[in-house]
Amino acid sequence: MTTTSTIITVKILSVWMIGNFEGDVILVDPDPKFVIAAVILDSKEQYKVAESNVVLNTHRVVFFSVHSIVQLFMKSEIEGKTYDI
Repeated sequence: MTTTSTIITVKILSVWMIGNFEGDVILVDPDPKFVIAAVILDSKEQYKVAESNVVLNTHRVVFFSVHSIVQLFMKSEIEGKTYDI
C-alpha cells in the first residue's frame, strides 16, 4: 500500500465535543473527543483521503475528529486561526 501525504492550509471555523456533533467526519484519531470544522485555503491540488471517497480541495469545509486539540495545535484557542496541517 502506498501512503502519500500533503500539507493543506486550513482556517478553523468551529470546535465541538464529539457527542454534540451529528454528521460525517474524517477520522484523524482512533479515540476522537472533538470535531473540528475547517475551511481549506489555497490548496495547490486536490487531495484524495486514503480509503475513502473524500476529496479535499480549496474552499471546501471539512470536519475532522481528533482526540486532543492541544496535542494537535499546541493551544486550545484555535477558532478563527489558520494552520498548515
